[in-house]
Amino acid sequence: MIAVWMLYCLGIGLAFVIVGYALERSLLLAGRPTRAAWLLALIGSYLIPVAAWLRPQHSQTMPPTGIIETAPNTPTGTPSFVSGTEPSVASSFTLSDLDRPLRWAWLTATFALLVVLVISVTRIITMRRRWRPGTLNGRAVLISSNVGPAVVGLVSFRIVVPQWAFELPEAERELMLAHEEQHIHARDPVLLAATLLAVLVAPWNAAAWWQWRRLRRAVEMDCDGRVLRDGRSAAEYGALLLSVGRRQSRRLLAAAAFGEPVSFLESRIRRIVAGVPRWRWIRVATAAMLAGAAISVACEAPRPVGPFTAAPDITAGHVLAESVVDEPPERVFAPDPIYPELLRRAGIRGAVVMQAILDTTGRVEPASLKVLVRAHPALEESAKQALLATQYRPARVHGRAVRVLIQTAYTWVEPGTAHVYSRIAVESLAIYSGQQFRAAIERYARGSTAKWMIPSLLEASGPAMDVFLVADAKLRVYRSSAATLYYLGNARPTGAIDVADLKSAAPFFSPGHDSWGVVDPQELHGLVRDNVRVIWIHHDPAPQDTVPALGTQRYLRDQTDVIQRRTELVSRLAHQSHPEMFTSRSAQGAVAVVLDSREQLLAHAARREGTRAGPRVQAGVYASESCLDVLTRLLPQYKGVPWAQTGCSIDRQANVVVYWGQLLKP
Repeated sequence: MIAVWMLYCLGIGLAFVIVGYALERSLLLAGRPTRAAWLLALIGSYLIPVAAWLRPQHSQTMPPTGIIETAPNTPTGTPSFVSGTEPSVASSFTLSDLDRPLRWAWLTATFALLVVLVISVTRIITMRRRWRPGTLNGRAVLISSNVGPAVVGLVSFRIVVPQWAFELPEAERELMLAHEEQHIHARDPVLLAATLLAVLVAPWNAAAWWQWRRLRRAVEMDCDGRVLRDGRSAAEYGALLLSVGRRQSRRLLAAAAFGEPVSFLESRIRRIVAGVPRWRWIRVATAAMLAGAAISVACEAPRPVGPFTAAPDITAGHVLAESVVDEPPERVFAPDPIYPELLRRAGIRGAVVMQAILDTTGRVEPASLKVLVRAHPALEESAKQALLATQYRPARVHGRAVRVLIQTAYTWVEPGTAHVYSRIAVESLAIYSGQQFRAAIERYARGSTAKWMIPSLLEASGPAMDVFLVADAKLRVYRSSAATLYYLGNARPTGAIDVADLKSAAPFFSPGHDSWGVVDPQELHGLVRDNVRVIWIHHDPAPQDTVPALGTQRYLRDQTDVIQRRTELVSRLAHQSHPEMFTSRSAQGAVAVVLDSREQLLAHAARREGTRAGPRVQAGVYASESCLDVLTRLLPQYKGVPWAQTGCSIDRQANVVVYWGQLLKP
């Protein structure tokens, strides 16, 4: 990726080289300073790549290819891959392979050039201590043995001249000093130093180095023009340039100096003696239009978005990664996988993650099917048949249908149903190990938020609970919900979990996007007691999905006392209404009480289930019903009425569960 961006930045820099030349010509013909042309070129060479990086939505993209070559000697075209990861790329080399060495080379070059710059500045400071102050043509200067004429300093500017400058005629000394004073007036040392630092950020960009060199030349030519506009002789000034150029003075890095490289002398002298051409304004307009066109090309150049490889030959059977096509495949028809009856009765569940190739008609190529995450063989076969019968809208690149590699997951989580998940959910199913879940759950459970929201999560003893934890892709839990199932006694919850339960814990849950599952209790042994079931929901949070605001958290804490008081109230009412239920411990009993909005008793009922047979009873408890289900079964006249709150509590000494509900209206 770095190599692609380097090529992109170099291309933008070359476009702005054209901009610089065109604007320089336009300004020169118009009689204006030309440094602005190359300063604009340097700024544009950096600004457009940075804008394309920071604001990619406003830039066109350079289409990546992401080709997955079919394996040689495999006529079926099945790609090679590592289970649970993105498919491996069979191509031998891409520019992305150079990212690591290029990164180190980049940093090394920048660091080396900065060291050279620091050494140069240190040498200037050392030499300046040896320069003696003096006066030349009535101006204060620094006198060196063989440095200058130049301007040194970035805050306090001083003119330094060589000893041989005192041997020049007075008129030539005046021209030389006037040139350096123009540098000080324009603050050229600051400009050259700042632009040099910008170039050192990308030392590999040859276009930026060339632009900086042309900027130095333009700075000198602008000063020449300002000196001559004051009425001084062009012939004498040109002769002085040649005289200074013949002397071998030591030059200073990034310093504004009269004696710039000899390679600049010819162009500077040509500029001095050049006349005004005919039709110059037409030439000015033409050059300006060329500069505008080059800027437009640079702005519209597509930015890279991925590794650069050769353009795919989609007619040769190449398979593309799903993430790099222009239009990803979409399901048009997807039948539900069959849940084998024997597995359903046995309570066998699982998740099957598969990988396959879609052809250009949107159908799965049977020979390409591969199981990434395995389950019971019967579930795997059911998932294969469902995927083969699924019809997709084919993936497209530049409007043309292409073969693409997909991943799909089927999960059987409750009797008689199965769910299919998108590629986003597939990734979350295959990444995390049980140990990672354990560490994430322990980190959350010992945090300050969980201590008051689910205080009994890590207790060694307590009621049966279903705990829903909502986490992002980094396994950070940011939302939780718990249901205390007193009616189960000490039994672990085994009831089915449906989408309604998941949405109750996380209203933003989307079955087609998010993944979830029950954490293996063996992985949580010693951390969470055996009668706690932890349901993990993976959802990357949006702003509206985050943990409750501080005010909401305080409200929930304040409700703790209210909940405790109501528990004591319904227990007292149950004892008063059915004292016989609390005197016998032969079998588990159930007491139902209904309160109005003022917490006055409206109705009550009781039943013992010790001799009752059927699916409702498991080890003497109501294992397949919620608190509200039992309440409305004991008091059927209240089925379907609006409730303000419902719940249940257990009296362990009497082996009685009290089911209660408070009506929303009086």
